[in-house]
This record gives sequence, C-alpha cells and structure tokens, in this order.
Amino acid sequence: MFGHISDADSRKKLMNGIKEMLRPGGTYIMEVYSDQQLPYQSGGGNDIRLLYTPEEVLTVFADWHFKHFYYGEAVRHEGNLHTGLGHVIQTVVHKPIL
Repeated sequence: MFGHISDADSRKKLMNGIKEMLRPGGTYIMEVYSDQQLPYQSGGGNDIRLLYTPEEVLTVFADWHFKHFYYGEAVRHEGNLHTGLGHVIQTVVHKPIL
C-alpha cells in the first residue's frame, strides 16, 4: 500500500505510529516511491511532496535493526497506473526486544 502523505511531518508521524504499534521482536516491511520517482512516470504520484527521502526513513528507524534497505530502481507491475521502471525505497526493519 502506498500512502500519499503530502508532508514530511505527517510521514514521520505515521512511521512513528507503526513503530509504537509493532510488538518487540516484530518486523516491518515497507516499499514506497522515493524522491527520485517523478521522471519515471510509472506511478507514485506526480508531486514531490508525496515522495519519501531515504533520510526520513533512516532517521525514524535509526534505533531498529535494518535487515534490508534499498534506494534505487525497481520494476513494478501493479495495475495500469503503477507499471514499469520506478525509483523506490525498500526497508525491512526489526524492532528490538528490550
């Protein structure tokens, strides 16, 4: 699911809510269109304010264990409006057990 959230503060609030909700030892998997997506014309919105930066994702989850982080091109086949080469951020993070 891609959440079109038009400002960095709201994206941060959403990601922090996910962090709070996930139980210790849980894993969160996320793929979003990156701030480099606009030239690709393969979905993800047509407004830079809707796109994520690697810094905001890395900052929010800095205290978790990153199992996977990717910032780059990926081919998507997700319906008529999200098809072709795009630029994404993929994250798999593990919430520590305190």
